[in-house]
Amino acid sequence: MEQQNHYAFFRSQLHKMTDIISGISEHGLKNISITGAENAYKGMQVLPGTGGKPYFVGQPPRWFDNPVNDNEFVWVLNRHYQFYDYAVAYGVTGDMKYAQRTYEDLVDWLKNCPCPPIPKTREEAIEGFGRPTPWRAFEAGVRMYDTWPKALLLLDKTGLLSDELIDMIRASMYDHAFALKYASPLLWPEYASNHYLVENLGLFYATLFLSDLPEIKPLQEHAMTEIGHCATVQLTHDGGQIEGCPSYHNLCIELLAFWALTAKRFGVPTDPEIVALLRRGIDYSIYTTRPNGQGVPYGDSDPDHGAVSAVVLGTVLFDDPSWYKALSAFIPQDVIRHIWDADYLSFPVIPYDAPASGENKLELPLMNRQEKLGQVMMRSDWTPEARSLFFACRIPVQNSHAHIDPATIDFTAYGKAFLCDPSRFTYRDDDDRKLFKSPEMHNTVTVGCKWPFRYVSSWGLDQMKSGSVTGASEGDGVMSAACSQTSYEPLIHVRNVGLIDGEYLVVWDNFAPTTEADYLDVYYHTDTTSVRFFDNGFVTEDGEGANFILLGSDGFKASRMDGRVSTTMDVDHPSTRCRFHSEGKNAERRDFVAVGVPFRGECPDVTVPVIDGDTVTFTVGDKKIVLHRTTDGFEKTV
Repeated sequence: MEQQNHYAFFRSQLHKMTDIISGISEHGLKNISITGAENAYKGMQVLPGTGGKPYFVGQPPRWFDNPVNDNEFVWVLNRHYQFYDYAVAYGVTGDMKYAQRTYEDLVDWLKNCPCPPIPKTREEAIEGFGRPTPWRAFEAGVRMYDTWPKALLLLDKTGLLSDELIDMIRASMYDHAFALKYASPLLWPEYASNHYLVENLGLFYATLFLSDLPEIKPLQEHAMTEIGHCATVQLTHDGGQIEGCPSYHNLCIELLAFWALTAKRFGVPTDPEIVALLRRGIDYSIYTTRPNGQGVPYGDSDPDHGAVSAVVLGTVLFDDPSWYKALSAFIPQDVIRHIWDADYLSFPVIPYDAPASGENKLELPLMNRQEKLGQVMMRSDWTPEARSLFFACRIPVQNSHAHIDPATIDFTAYGKAFLCDPSRFTYRDDDDRKLFKSPEMHNTVTVGCKWPFRYVSSWGLDQMKSGSVTGASEGDGVMSAACSQTSYEPLIHVRNVGLIDGEYLVVWDNFAPTTEADYLDVYYHTDTTSVRFFDNGFVTEDGEGANFILLGSDGFKASRMDGRVSTTMDVDHPSTRCRFHSEGKNAERRDFVAVGVPFRGECPDVTVPVIDGDTVTFTVGDKKIVLHRTTDGFEKTV
C-alpha cells in the first residue's frame, strides 16, 4: 500500500468498530454519570492506593510517579481509562473539552513514554515490561484493545484525529505490537494467566490497525494462535477459568467473546472449537453469580456485576438469548442494559428482551461441579430469593490470586450474603493484603492457630500440601459436597456441606486424628454488624428484613470478632466474624456441625445440632432433620 494511503487505511479500520459516541446518543443514556470524566479533567482519578477517592495525578498525568506506594497505581493510570470516561462524557454532553483533554493526554503520553528495548530473554522482559512503569505488558494490551480505540473514535468524531497524530499513533502501535509479540511469551511461558490473554488481545488489535504493513501479518497469526492456546489452557472441560476467581473468569470469557466478535467483524477466521469452549464458560459466569446479582468474590474477586459483560457478549456471539434472560432473572433488565451500555458501548444494543419478572425459566441444573477447580455451586432455584452455596477446596492453588482459605463457603439467601467471602481489597504487599487473604477472614478452619499454608508476600504463598473436593451428590431434597485437605497433617480435615430442602445450610467439619496440642477453630464471616451472639452461635438482627441464625454443635464456643468486607479496590466496610473455638485438646476424633437458617420475620426455633457417629440431628420449628455424612456430602436418614 502506498504511503499516502495509510491514513485512509487507518481510518477505515477505525470505522469498522461501532461508533461509541453516536451509540450513546442513540441509546438515550443521558443519565450516565460523567463524574469520572469531570474528575479526570481536573487531574483527579480514583486509582489503587487512593482509598477509593479521587487523587490528583497531574495535568497531564505524571505517568511514572507512584505517590501512594502502590504499583497498581502506576499500572492502572497507564491503562488510560480516563479516555473511556471522556468519550462517554462527550457523548452525553457534546462538550469539546473532553475530546481536547483526550488529545492532550494521549500526545503527552506518546512523547514522554518511549517503548523499552524489545527483549530477547526473560530477564529483559521482566525488566522492561514487568515492572511498575507505563510499559508493563498488561497495560500495553489494555491500551490496544480497550482504551485507545475509544480515544481514537472520539478524536475522529471531533476532527482531532489529524494525519500527524495518526503517524504518532501508528508508530506507537508498532512498538506495542512487537513488544507484546516478544515480551509476553517470555513473561507467561505456560499461558495460564489472564495477563497473557489480555496481552495477546492487545497484540491482535494493534495488528488490525497495522495490517497494511507486510511484516505485521506474522504478528497477527501469532496473536490468533496464542489466544487459542490461552483458551485451551485456561478453560477447563467444565467451563471454569483455571485461576478459579469468578472476577477473572468473567474477564477472560468477556475477552474471548470480544475477540471472536471483533475477528468476525474484520474477516479474520477463528477456530470453531475455541469459540465453542466459551459456552460452558458462560454457564460458569451464571453459576458464580449470587442470586442478588453479585459475583461470588472468591479469591481475588469483587462482589460485582462482572458476569454482565461476559453474558451479553456471549449472547451476541452465539445469537442465543437464554443466558441474558437467565441473568435478568436476578439482575433487573434495565440494570443489565445500563451496565452494558455504560461499560462498553462497543457493540449494538442487545436485540433481546427478557420476560417479565417471574416468567424467566432457566434450564440449567441447580448444581454445578468444577472438578479441576475444586468448586461446587448449588442453589435452591433461579430467583433473587434463592438460597445459594459456593464451596471450594483446591491445594496447591493455581497461582497467588488465590486466598488461604481451603474448604471455604459463601452462602446467600433472600438477596443477602449471610456467610461471605471478604473479597480482595488490595494488591499492595501490606497488612491489609495479608489480612484479607487470611483463613480467619473466610468461612473455613484453622488448627492450633496455624494457617493451612504460609503467606510470603502479596504474590507469594508457600508450604502447600494437598486438598480437593472429593465428591458431590444430589437427591431427596439434599444437594451436597465434600472435601478433604492434608494441610494440618497428621490431622486430616474433611468438610461436608449441604443445602437441605432448598432452605437450610449444614456444614460438618471432621478432624481425625487430633494431636495432643491441637485446638481447633472454625470461622464464619457475616456481612453485617448487627449480630447477637450466644455460646453456640449467633443471629443477625437487621431489622425487619431477612436475617440468619447459625448454631454449632457442643464442644466449641462461639465468640465475636470484628471483620471487614471489601466491595472494590481500597473500599471496605465493617462486618462481623464468629470464631468457634474447641473447648478441649484431646480426642480420638473431633467433629463440629454448624446449621444455618435464613429467615424473614421472627427467628425460627432452631435446636443445637446433635452428632451421633456419622449422623447429625436438628430441628427447625416442628421440622426434624436427620442427615448421614457420606464421602459425597449428606444423605437424609429416616
